Amino acid sequence: MEPTTFTTAEACALTGVDSRRLTEWIGRGLIPGQKPKRQGSPGKEQRRYTFAQIDRIRELKAQGRKRSKRTPTPSPEGLLSTQEVCDLTGATYRQVTYWVDRGYVKAERRKPPGVKIAFFFDQIAVERIQRLKAASDERRKRLDEQVAS
Repeated sequence: MEPTTFTTAEACALTGVDSRRLTEWIGRGLIPGQKPKRQGSPGKEQRRYTFAQIDRIRELKAQGRKRSKRTPTPSPEGLLSTQEVCDLTGATYRQVTYWVDRGYVKAERRKPPGVKIAFFFDQIAVERIQRLKAASDERRKRLDEQVAS
């Protein structure tokens, strides 16, 4: 007899979706209907998924991960956004935010609507980032030479 509900492991096996992704979709409300039922003794409950929920999981997987295209945050007069600084200097986004967090570079922090936080840089900060990037590249080159020899 075919089961009418499936455990998380069975749902993952049937759909090819990772259990963490499945939990994320449930949390975001992407799987319709009631929350999957929990069955089992207290402390050992298991989520159970219906056929309709399995079908929805398959649909979500087929859609794939769609990244929303963000509109660039408009820069205040005379300042550059983090992405503009990265494009200009060749530094990565992570490097620039690291240098700001460590206090090596001063940046204006703003919270535009729909954005967690945005950094904006003046010309002095951009020049500082260029020097930090050059020093970082030089350090990396020396380490590569040491490893090669």
